[in-house]
Amino acid sequence: MNMKENKGFTLVELIVVIAILGILAAVAVPAYTGYITKAHDASAITKLDALNTAVEAANATQGELHVTSVSADGKTVNLSSSSVATSFAT
Repeated sequence: MNMKENKGFTLVELIVVIAILGILAAVAVPAYTGYITKAHDASAITKLDALNTAVEAANATQGELHVTSVSADGKTVNLSSSSVATSFAT
């Protein structure tokens, strides 16, 4: 009897690998989405802080500009010097 040499993977081995990859993807995708959301929030805070600094500089040189708050995506930020970072810290 002539025995053939097995080359490759069995169907069970391939299914196990696919299942493991599926589990890893199910864990990684929500974590990645959370990281993206945090990055967007940090970017917004940085931009609002820069806006706050510009408004304060303009107030110091040209008088009051009457800009009191900025609202975006349902979040309102008061443009006082200490509230920009704390308004988004949720």
